[in-house]
Amino acid sequence: IYKQDPAREVLVIPNEPATPGTDFRTSTIEGNSFFNTWSGGDGARKLVIARKGAAVTARPVDGETYEADNTFGDGETIETGQFVVYNGTNRGFTLENLEAASTYHFAVFEYNVTNNLPDYRTSTFLAGQGTTVSAPTGQTLSINADEIQSTSVTLSVARGNGAA
Repeated sequence: IYKQDPAREVLVIPNEPATPGTDFRTSTIEGNSFFNTWSGGDGARKLVIARKGAAVTARPVDGETYEADNTFGDGETIETGQFVVYNGTNRGFTLENLEAASTYHFAVFEYNVTNNLPDYRTSTFLAGQGTTVSAPTGQTLSINADEIQSTSVTLSVARGNGAA
């Protein structure tokens, strides 16, 4: 019988963040895009999953990395219709390629990385949503020119029902 030392391997587990983000908001809302921001969270990085029309049910898996794209539908698919739209260190990003008058739901997962292995906080996370503006259904009705001078004119517009 030969005496052999047992095999050993050091496994480093990253520290999971302790707190999720807070205060999810959308701004600069257009018909096909908007800007998302949030506060807080103590992870070194953030992973955002988006879904159109229903709450996000997908969860990232510890040790797995995910490719993000801020063009909705182009990021890695976690579950059917649920895409990674942001993966980075900031607390905000613009999401594009959206449909007008549609609601998009988000889940923001804080995570830390050790030896290229991410550890996601999935027990609690920040959920939010944003809705794009509707396309107008009525055009500008009329444009009138008054007080016409050689270098100026006063225009008045009977606007349609668009948001801007």
